Amino acid sequence: HVIISSLMKPNSSIQKLKDKTFVLDLKIDKKDIQKEYQTILLSFQKNFETKGFRKGKAPLEVVKDSISPEKMFEEVASHLISHVYSEAIKSNDLKPIVEPQIKFKNEHPDLDHDWEIEITSCELPEIELNDKYKDEVKKINDNKEIKDENQKMDQIIKSLVNNAKLTLPKILIEADVQSHLSGLIDQANQAGITVQQYLDNQKITLE
Repeated sequence: HVIISSLMKPNSSIQKLKDKTFVLDLKIDKKDIQKEYQTILLSFQKNFETKGFRKGKAPLEVVKDSISPEKMFEEVASHLISHVYSEAIKSNDLKPIVEPQIKFKNEHPDLDHDWEIEITSCELPEIELNDKYKDEVKKINDNKEIKDENQKMDQIIKSLVNNAKLTLPKILIEADVQSHLSGLIDQANQAGITVQQYLDNQKITLE
């Protein structure tokens, strides 16, 4: 659940690359950061219970002292960045297909200064097809010697792949690698071995 104290629109710019990667540079004003901080603090107060106070009745200072600065920064950043990213996606008519990579450009970001944030993601890459595939697919379809429809489909797919040109965004490849690595870790855990033991058994390296 994203808590936004006011509908704020950050300063933003966008860079679009040929491989469908896009990079958003966003600046969030410190006054919006402070507004969000107060809104989240109030939301914590509603459910806060401690000795000497009924639920939701503890003073804000007491609530504030019970939450670590790291936890509060994480909450504010998560809510605000989610919101500004969503707004930037809408205003730039983007259709991202992977979770974004988020990087603070501030050396030491905190709740008392403006944030400069770089968000990278990508849209669905385009496939360019050489027109040669049309003649090849026609020949495959007209070939009476191929009786098996699955075999015919395999040949058509092979023709499309051979005549296709595709540049995959780096972030898309990285996301897929991370997904496979997560799956590998889960499989290794289920088998009761470490990932390194699995790699050693398969005579392969993590790289």
